[in-house]
Amino acid sequence: MTEAPRQVTPWIIAIAVMFATFMEVLDTTVVNVSLPHIAGSLSATIDEATWALTSYLVANAIILPMTGWLASRFGRKILLLLSVSGFTIASMLCGLAPNLPMLILFRCLQGATGGAMQPLSQAVLLIEHDMDVAFALVETVTVLFQGTVLAEGLTNDIAANPQVQQVYLGVPLVK
Repeated sequence: MTEAPRQVTPWIIAIAVMFATFMEVLDTTVVNVSLPHIAGSLSATIDEATWALTSYLVANAIILPMTGWLASRFGRKILLLLSVSGFTIASMLCGLAPNLPMLILFRCLQGATGGAMQPLSQAVLLIEHDMDVAFALVETVTVLFQGTVLAEGLTNDIAANPQVQQVYLGVPLVK
């Protein structure tokens, strides 16, 4: 007797996939807003600390056009899982970086793993689960907007409270 494949609610898939995209956008925006604080905590100038942002964007831009080829080679779901896992690990390493060169290295890794998440999340919604195009686009725009707004608020709260340390996972933790 064979079992029928389990049906997963499209909303659960949408929430799981969009949460990864939300974290990627949140992290990018947090670094933009908190660049002066990053420079100060690593004893670097603003110009030097900007490399933390630039390295992420360059790695992201390199991986983004390769995502389709990588997805066809390894599979969408596997690549998305690897991207989310790699992004999470790279985020933790960024939070633990003891100096600017290490932060730049980990931000490159973070950009490379995060670059595939946005196109893959849309592909999973549209292709793998036959969701409506309008639904997928509304979810993506909503997540991008919320990530940007929330990141600025979180960063301002963290900068105003010196007892709170910003960790790259986007979660404020008390020292």
